[in-house]
Amino acid sequence: MSKSNVQSYPVLKPFRLNKRWVKSGTVSLLPAQAYTLQLNGKIGKAKTANNKTSEVKS
Repeated sequence: MSKSNVQSYPVLKPFRLNKRWVKSGTVSLLPAQAYTLQLNGKIGKAKTANNKTSEVKS
């Protein structure tokens, strides 16, 4: 099984997604879906919980 890469993005400007208006709040998208919307200023950077990376030292 593969891990889902869906992330939550804050909506900055209203836009249409799948024939519906997204006006406020957050929207869950794949990074490939979010790329163009971020370039156009419609959504902000992804909000991810526990997005911390740790290094293992040997």
